[in-house]
Amino acid sequence: MKPLQNIKKIGDPKLSYYCIAYMEIKRSFHHAAVSVDDVSVGVKWYTENLSACVLYQDETWAFLKIGDTRIALVVPGEHPPHIAFEWSGARDFGPLVTHRDGTASLYIEDPFGNKIELMEPQNSG
Repeated sequence: MKPLQNIKKIGDPKLSYYCIAYMEIKRSFHHAAVSVDDVSVGVKWYTENLSACVLYQDETWAFLKIGDTRIALVVPGEHPPHIAFEWSGARDFGPLVTHRDGTASLYIEDPFGNKIELMEPQNSG
């Protein structure tokens, strides 16, 4: 795809910033991962207090759905706290790691040290 094909400008061009949305490229929020000392205690709290549905759980992480939002509960040293996006072209940032659930992603950091996971969309042929 050429850089300026299939784009739509979003926002006010008079401002110093506005978004250019590439119509054929996926850029969407996937989940937030929060650190817990004990995954089972975290799952119990989120299911009892926020009516979370458990999508996956083991001893090092759990994947929960609350409404239309997904969160991961991660154990320090195993997985970093982060926010994750499905990102067409994630491999442009470096080599992807394939996870046990079949997803492929990598972590980058913002200028403040926050971890961002970029996940290659699974449906991206």
